[in-house]
Amino acid sequence: MSILKKHMGLEVGLRHIYSGKVHIGILDKLTHEFLILTKNKNNSVYLKLSNVEVLNNEDLLQWKLENYPKKCYDVSGIFPEGCDPDIIVDTIENLDNIVNAEVIGIYQGSQIPMGYISITIRYSVIDKNASIIVEKLLKGFGSKLR
Repeated sequence: MSILKKHMGLEVGLRHIYSGKVHIGILDKLTHEFLILTKNKNNSVYLKLSNVEVLNNEDLLQWKLENYPKKCYDVSGIFPEGCDPDIIVDTIENLDNIVNAEVIGIYQGSQIPMGYISITIRYSVIDKNASIIVEKLLKGFGSKLR
């Protein structure tokens, strides 16, 4: 129960110990016997504490990778010529809900200002909102997205 108290208002993954079913959602209410987990705006589940185990971060991510659909995005940005594309990709891959990321193209030409390069990155997510975070990160690196 102390682990769950720390996660009030946050996303948690719970496995029902008898059925094996995994429930993922926002922990909304916790008593000494029960909890309420909100899966989405119109769907909550009421579970008995003694019947669930809390998934750790690694198990929760693994379950999401195996069960959530993945969406792939390509994004191009203009970066200073001296930047390291591998560091950008590594940083993206370390964001929550990102499955993988890779550089699929680097371009310098008449459409790109002198001293800059265009880098195209392909990344996969298990939560479509993660794309907003990726774009914010790239802008934070000083990129002008194309």
